[in-house]
Amino acid sequence: MTAQSRPISARTVIGNITLSLDGRVTGPGGEYDMGWIVPHALTDAARDHMIGVTSPATTVLLGRKNYQGFGGFWPKVVDDVSADPRDRAFSKWLNSVEKIVLSSTLKEAAWARRSRRRTAAAVWRRHHRARQRQYHQESAPGGCPGSAEHHLMP
Repeated sequence: MTAQSRPISARTVIGNITLSLDGRVTGPGGEYDMGWIVPHALTDAARDHMIGVTSPATTVLLGRKNYQGFGGFWPKVVDDVSADPRDRAFSKWLNSVEKIVLSSTLKEAAWARRSRRRTAAAVWRRHHRARQRQYHQESAPGGCPGSAEHHLMP
């Protein structure tokens, strides 16, 4: 099967966005101040929620700041015997899954195991092209009657 004739498998996207009730995502110390979320993130309910949300996922999509912040903290938690078992499980999951970093400024995505840097536009174009191919293949017996590229974005 070629890439163009391969069926598109459905994937579920789960979003987990952390922000305060006033719409802020950082603390008073500036763009890297996440101190406001720590007391909430360390609760049993928050840890249970993160394990439930992330454990079935095979890919994580991160922005550059989260990728760099997570990469500086989470990889070593898996080996910390004093860490909460849920934090160790999250660390193990995060170290093992594919990581796609949306960034136009990050030069390399070097976290252990399967990290790739992409721009948001490139991710959207790839998704759009795959959905268009699937639509055209299903739209007529034998596939789309037009040329293979007539529906693709530049």
